[in-house]
Amino acid sequence: MTIRRLTLILFLASISAWAQSGAIGSMRDPRSADSQAVGTHSIEPWLAVNGTYDTVLDKPETYGASVHRSVVLNGGLSAARDFHRTYFVFGYAGSGTDYLGSSAGIREGWTSSNVVTLAISSQVTQRVTLDFSEAGGAANGGFGAAAAGLQSGGLGLLGSMGVSSSFLFGGGSSLGGASTGLNPLQNGLVDADYYQQMSYFSSTSGSAGFLLSQRTMLNIGGSGSFVRRAGRNFSDANIAAANATLSTQLSRRFSVFVGYSFDNVNFVQSIGSTYMQGGFAGFRTKLSAHDEVSLSVSDTYMDNKFASTQTLPPDIAALLGVSTITTVRSTSRAYLGGRFTFNHTFEHGGFDLNCNSMIAPGNDLILLARSEACTASLNRTLTSRLSVVGLGGIRRLNGMTQSGSRYDVVTGGMLFSYRIFRGISLTAGATYRDTQVKPSSQKLTGVSANAGLFWSPHEGVNLF
Repeated sequence: MTIRRLTLILFLASISAWAQSGAIGSMRDPRSADSQAVGTHSIEPWLAVNGTYDTVLDKPETYGASVHRSVVLNGGLSAARDFHRTYFVFGYAGSGTDYLGSSAGIREGWTSSNVVTLAISSQVTQRVTLDFSEAGGAANGGFGAAAAGLQSGGLGLLGSMGVSSSFLFGGGSSLGGASTGLNPLQNGLVDADYYQQMSYFSSTSGSAGFLLSQRTMLNIGGSGSFVRRAGRNFSDANIAAANATLSTQLSRRFSVFVGYSFDNVNFVQSIGSTYMQGGFAGFRTKLSAHDEVSLSVSDTYMDNKFASTQTLPPDIAALLGVSTITTVRSTSRAYLGGRFTFNHTFEHGGFDLNCNSMIAPGNDLILLARSEACTASLNRTLTSRLSVVGLGGIRRLNGMTQSGSRYDVVTGGMLFSYRIFRGISLTAGATYRDTQVKPSSQKLTGVSANAGLFWSPHEGVNLF
């Protein structure tokens, strides 16, 4: 995957972050068959080597060294295959980071990350479609636009954009809505991790679409996810979800949808299960040949039951013969949420904006949180040799079981690429990350600069 040619498979980019509020369409929607591209058979491998310099501007006293120097090796591929009735898209990115000398502080030697995304969509008959998607891996510092792994300790900007290129820019080819699936950069699982530690995650989803009439489609789907974090198993979670969506295409450019979703989040090593269910409604429209907008609102009812330990007064503890007791607490509450997406495609590139307000599993600090987030990504060819990619995110997590806890994070990065010969390019870029934890007022701010070489076949590799 060359940086300047991320758009080769963008018309297949129908996997978006609607997984949390339900599937609302299909990659292969019979209602828009005329607009769906065909005949794509390509694979784009890539390799990169970078030298990175990190400096911490503000940090907690226990953080360790303020300066880190490292060598980062990245590699991966993006693949697309369009059969007569089936779309197939695949993305992989791997990264290895070697912290040099004493600058490593508490993070010595090599760290590695590997993330994979896969999406398959098939039109079984003229009225029935099936969709399947998988996103997961093992990432140092988590994975996503607001995760610690965006900096040099994880997959970084190159790896993040590489594995997600099939999922960005342009939404879905279906006017009925986005396909089932997980946006890797805003996945709600490990996309806001605070610590530079290994996170293991997976999200698998599937759905079936039924064309009820020439304009109306019913989608029924479900998904299963898990998160495991090394050294912090209190945040380990298993998640199951189901949804149903009815979408109607009112015109070639405008569609509306309404649906129901059910989620179960089980923190297996701590507070137990939380059940959520609710409805959502919205619309999706193509403003022009290059611009598409989606907007939805949701109302979610949450039922949370969790165990807590209380210390007994000394006199009562002496009588009972135990010093603590375990109590089960239950809370129920309704929450309003929503999602907004905007996609713009350039002649050579694209821009993607995704904002949402929702109930999320949290991160490695806060369990079960009200989340407000925005993610923006940019890919643009500036000249025949010069290109730029950018990625940024902002996230706020308000704890729901840890009352008064809050986590704010802002991240961003840009990478410029200058092609010097065939598929070889010089790269230079920087990333920024600022985090704050309340009520402790702990703050961590860091800047990372990098430079190196990037290689990918100039014209890609065709698949027969």
